[in-house]
Amino acid sequence: MMKHVYLKINNQLLPTPDDFDLKTKDIEGASSGMTEAGITHRDIIRQGVVSIALKFTLSSQRLVEVSKLVKDALLTIIYMNPYTLEEKEIQGYCTDFQVQLLKNTNHYGLWQVSFTLEEY
Repeated sequence: MMKHVYLKINNQLLPTPDDFDLKTKDIEGASSGMTEAGITHRDIIRQGVVSIALKFTLSSQRLVEVSKLVKDALLTIIYMNPYTLEEKEIQGYCTDFQVQLLKNTNHYGLWQVSFTLEEY
């Protein structure tokens, strides 16, 4: 049985995340809003723009690898779409990168790492 792949960035496989929170949103144009009669009008420019919030528990070595991997302004992201159980590829970037020391060890610790991948 093959291991389930949740995420690749620039064709590099990431460890299995502790948390994988996928959200989609619509991008609306400036003409969207409510009329004087109280009717909502939506001018949707793009539908289903992906945002993936992730959390990992990583060794210090893996932390260095992941932090280098997500620093580029343009990332090719391949993720497992939970709605279809198929891989989907998007272009995006990393935001809100945070690290927290969970346990001090002889090898620079065990870290909780969280960040969000946003689709362009």
